[in-house]
Formats: sequence, C-alpha cells, structure tokens
Amino acid sequence: MRKTLTIVAALAFPFFAATAHAACTLEAEPAIPDGKSATLDHMKAAQAAVKAYGVDYRACLDAEAAAANAAAPKDESADAKNVRATATAAAYNGSIDKQTALAAKFNDAVKAYKAAQAK
Repeated sequence: MRKTLTIVAALAFPFFAATAHAACTLEAEPAIPDGKSATLDHMKAAQAAVKAYGVDYRACLDAEAAAANAAAPKDESADAKNVRATATAAAYNGSIDKQTALAAKFNDAVKAYKAAQAK
C-alpha cells in the first residue's frame, strides 16, 4: 500500500507543483538600466527593485503553505505532506534562482556604471 501511495504521489507531483500555488504570482522582473548611461538615481532604484523582487511572492507561498498545513487532515500520509512540501520548496527556490540571476544582471550594470563614471 505504501509503495502505491509513493507512486501516486510521484505521478501527481508535476500537477501539484504547477497548481499548488496558483494564487501566488511572481511579478515581472524589474528592468535593469544600462550602466553606461544610467544616473545614480536609476541605479539606486534598480537596486531597490532587485532586493524587493520576489519578496511578496515568497510571503504568499509561506502563507499558502501554512494554510494548507492547517487544513490538512490529521491522518494525512507522510507522502502527501512530502508532495505538498516539495511543491512549495520548488516554487520558492525557483523564485530565489530568478532573483539571483537578476542580481547578476544588476551587478553587471553596476560594473558598467562605475566604469563610465571613472572616465
């Protein structure tokens, strides 16, 4: 029986991962200015946007996970709990990966900005 539940959970994971957090949406990435021509104000605004990117989304995921855990039946199987936790972790980690990539783009713009200011 446990093996059957594990197989069902594994097959259902892609469905849950895509739909478990339907109410949470990751906003569009903020624009990163061209460091060669940006002003200090543009760079500061971009820095704030990069830091804030995904924060609301991850807070929404946390709230949804807490609500799902609270609403779960007391006799819920460990496999079902794991599927839900894995879906939440995948969504959360995906947003962190996107923020990290965005920060790398911003860092490139900062380097270009500093090079332009040195001239």
